[in-house]
Amino acid sequence: MKKRKENSLNQQTEININNHKKILLAFSGGLDSTVLLNILIKLQNKYKIYQKKKFFSLRAIHIHHGLHKKADNWALHCKNECIQKNIPINIIKIPKIISFTRKNIEAKMRNERYKILTKFLLPNEILVTAHHQDDQAETILLALKRGSGPNGIKSMSPDILFIKKNKLIRPLLNCSREKLEKYAKQHKLNWIQDESNLDINFDRNFLRINILPILKKRWPWFSNSAARTAQLCSNQEILLNELLQNILKKLIQKDGSIRFTKLITLNTIQRTALLRKWITNKKITPSKKQLECLWNNVVTSKRDSAPKFKLSNKFICRFQDRLYLISEKKINKNINNIILTWNKQDKKIKLPKNLGIIFRCSIKKNYENIIKNLFSQNKHCITIQKENSEIEFILSNLLIKKHFEYMIPKNKIIKKNTKIQIVRSPKKNETTFIRFEKIHNPIHIFNQKKSKTLKKIWKELSIPPWERTKIPFLFYNEKLIAAMGIFVTKEGNKNCKKAQLYFYCKNFEHP
Repeated sequence: MKKRKENSLNQQTEININNHKKILLAFSGGLDSTVLLNILIKLQNKYKIYQKKKFFSLRAIHIHHGLHKKADNWALHCKNECIQKNIPINIIKIPKIISFTRKNIEAKMRNERYKILTKFLLPNEILVTAHHQDDQAETILLALKRGSGPNGIKSMSPDILFIKKNKLIRPLLNCSREKLEKYAKQHKLNWIQDESNLDINFDRNFLRINILPILKKRWPWFSNSAARTAQLCSNQEILLNELLQNILKKLIQKDGSIRFTKLITLNTIQRTALLRKWITNKKITPSKKQLECLWNNVVTSKRDSAPKFKLSNKFICRFQDRLYLISEKKINKNINNIILTWNKQDKKIKLPKNLGIIFRCSIKKNYENIIKNLFSQNKHCITIQKENSEIEFILSNLLIKKHFEYMIPKNKIIKKNTKIQIVRSPKKNETTFIRFEKIHNPIHIFNQKKSKTLKKIWKELSIPPWERTKIPFLFYNEKLIAAMGIFVTKEGNKNCKKAQLYFYCKNFEHP
């Protein structure tokens, strides 16, 4: 019977790690991770002898929280355990966190742990943790306490994408703590006993010590049933997300904003689900109350207002018939009254606040007509829609090769969505400036009949208020020539005899 239980744990782990070649174990030194370390070493030795194709590298990481008086001893224990077993280990100490309370310390420490684990993962390496079935039951009960829906009750997944190409795998999630304890005693493993786990002031400890034993005494299969509930909720969420994603595709715009006009025609349940999915796609989980506030205070506010709603470290802003999810840093990055002088000998100018870089070059006389034909009569600028496009080929290989190679180093290409404008060249007595400022005088855009205020132009072009202050203006002396990447004025008439090309590359990294 003991052998069968041991094999069950080994098989569960083997199935879950499934041919991964690099494994990082989150090793606390407690019972769970000590058992998992032992199982992984056994599998590693087995593969080394019998199944070399399945062999994997294994290393461990211990996060030193520094909150307990024995924390240094625990770190030393983990180090010694790994040294004895020839497993590489990193001991990483969390920087002292001052702003925590007894209520949020668990969440704060968990966030700090995962930040560190994210940094230490190698390419294509999986992170393995020793969460088990009873941990899952505790997580479900905590979700019920918070009033969570299916997304919260689904709790922990045995296999998820952690960051980019790195997975987080929990191979023991279907195994009870009782099984792990029996395995540890059978193999005479040495693990840490953390006295803080007995402090019932922490919610998880309270459930583990006072609630779960009563539930399991009454219903011995409780943890197993809770795990099944979590899986059913997870399946339901996957199905719901697939259905919502198909609807969202029709509502979400190229810039990531969502049109809310169609949401108004839906019932509360449908529109709430769609809004929640749009927001969670951005790695933020809103509460029911927050979604209600968003709808009542932002979506249904007066049409001419510019409401915004803070959610975590981002803002949800309304502009026209769309909602935008914007970082706090971006929305507060206002640039005003900055003037950059562009010397005649310089081919490029770097913009402030990491907004990008602008290149310029004169057009050879032989190619003026060919280039001008790239710009239709009604367009002020063209955009490279994809890298290695036909426009880039013409510009780099035919028209302005010498200038182009100077501007864009070899083995580099013009970035996708680079804006290209053609304007008249400055006269001898004109100095070129890039300005970030409010323009109060009416502006006459080339090929338009009337002059308009800048505010009206931004509104017609659907440019949100938080983007407007970051738009660079091209001036020759005091004459406005162009808004980079957006329009050319009558003064910057592209049909003049001598012309220049301007390339506006947002966030372009240049040597």
